[in-house]
Amino acid sequence: NIDRKRLESLPVEEVYDNITIYSGDLIWEPLGNQATTFAENPVAPVHDKIIIAKLRENQEIQLECICVKGIGKTHAKWSPVSTAYYRLMPDIEIKEDILGEQAQQLVNICPTGVYDIEDYGKNKVRAIVKNPGNCTMCRECIRPEEFKEKIELGKVRDHFIFTIE
Repeated sequence: NIDRKRLESLPVEEVYDNITIYSGDLIWEPLGNQATTFAENPVAPVHDKIIIAKLRENQEIQLECICVKGIGKTHAKWSPVSTAYYRLMPDIEIKEDILGEQAQQLVNICPTGVYDIEDYGKNKVRAIVKNPGNCTMCRECIRPEEFKEKIELGKVRDHFIFTIE
């Protein structure tokens, strides 16, 4: 007899055997002379705790895995899983001084914090390029009419910023 109340109160993992199938549950069946070739270093998943599937009562999996070594240059399926990209270093030139309130306005409109305020004596301030690498070329700094002729946006052609996630 099954105690239904106790059974219903248990976590589902305790009720059913092998409900979660992990990569470590895969069994390698060597073909041909693979058993002798890989005797010292048998084929196995690198990580044993990768969940493949979660099964319920009366479910089963029949799985055949084929492993092929390749490189991303041959086909995208062999590319690394991480994201990698590059961009050119922004080249931002303030061609004409932006002073006082306009300098503060420029700092405020830039969403990535490229510009800063520099104090150059007797309560005089001007805008400077502080973090050019932060620039995304959103062009917000040159949208206002008063900045169009004062700021030049470009890219350094031989300076790359690589990002690997």
